[in-house]
Amino acid sequence: MSREAHYVGIDVGTTEVRCVIGRASSEGSHLAEVVSIGVAKNTGVKKGILANKSDVESAIKEAVDEASRLSGLKVRSATVNVNGAHIKSVRSKGVVAVSGPKGVVSDNDRDRAEDAAVKRLKVPANMDVFQLYPRSYKVGDQAGVKDPVGVKGERLEVDALMVAGSVNYLSRVETVFEGTNIEINDKLLSSLAAAEAVLDKQVREQGCVVVDMGASTTNVLVMEDGEIVSMQVIPIGGQNITHDLAIGLKVSASDAEFIKKEYVDLSRPIKLGVRRDNFGGGDVEFSFEDVYTIVDARVAELGAIINDIIETSGLSGRLVGGAVLTGGGSRLLGMDAAIGKALDIKARVGSLVDMTGQVMSINRPQYTVATGLMITDMLGGGSSSRLIFSRISSGAKMLGRFTNRGR
Repeated sequence: MSREAHYVGIDVGTTEVRCVIGRASSEGSHLAEVVSIGVAKNTGVKKGILANKSDVESAIKEAVDEASRLSGLKVRSATVNVNGAHIKSVRSKGVVAVSGPKGVVSDNDRDRAEDAAVKRLKVPANMDVFQLYPRSYKVGDQAGVKDPVGVKGERLEVDALMVAGSVNYLSRVETVFEGTNIEINDKLLSSLAAAEAVLDKQVREQGCVVVDMGASTTNVLVMEDGEIVSMQVIPIGGQNITHDLAIGLKVSASDAEFIKKEYVDLSRPIKLGVRRDNFGGGDVEFSFEDVYTIVDARVAELGAIINDIIETSGLSGRLVGGAVLTGGGSRLLGMDAAIGKALDIKARVGSLVDMTGQVMSINRPQYTVATGLMITDMLGGGSSSRLIFSRISSGAKMLGRFTNRGR
């Protein structure tokens, strides 16, 4: 096995586990090179929850083994995703007196201010804050400071976005990966990993909403002026559309999935008429109008929830960068057009930015999260509890007993 430096992202999804192995590109220090990918079916996740430990472990091992075999690289550690409707984000502020020499803010002052923001936040006993994203700092009377270290002032204040999740879920993530003998370097919310992979500087500065559509959940990330404003997880995904079709058309789940993939295009006018087909399990008859009505209703519901998140963030009409869709659910034909219409903004399916290597094979919506996790693994470097994101955020602090940064 090669001993060259490499980085790994593992996306544990509802239907599949995806592993991406990469390294720093020789074409530029800000680029990542995709070396290999591995994919395995996953039957151990239900509605974003790790329901069957052994099934999830097996899927992770299979995906990692495939990526390792194709690259000749041994996977010992990785950055992994966190997902599920239990994830909550909330803003908090922390204030401390500057204790650095000559009143200059030190690393310790910054850390104390962020710790104060965490302590000020009251979360239920079954929830744990596991990530902190500083939005801005205020040193004395100087507001909007991105990095306070080295700035002179008597008082330091941080405005931070906290991400909290179920203690049971986070513990289960740790337990599952312990069973695979893969060490967790960091955990990252799926939407943030997706944003890391597809957003360039211009789009995040303009303001945008990232919509990562999985099988059972949709992750929503709102950004403005290059900073994270809101992160939410909606318990609606591609499987909900399939389930609705199965009930509404009175067909099996497999037939409903086939109909969704083959006959739905939300960007076109409603197709009229009845279709009779045989999908291997007997003749199936359905109305195109019924199919459109069922799918459109679920997509409209999803769009309304995303719109509420944007409005709550105070950014309605201000997201010039539009909506960027990722995840397997965004592959439904016309989904970008439908979400754009629901939000009244331009929408597109995201493409990877600043990548080299096997880009053609991986530049698909379903691989976005795993790729973003690999990039984060590379940028984090495994040497500090503070992650520096080159494209997304000026800094992120991993918190609590779920942090494990050693390689």
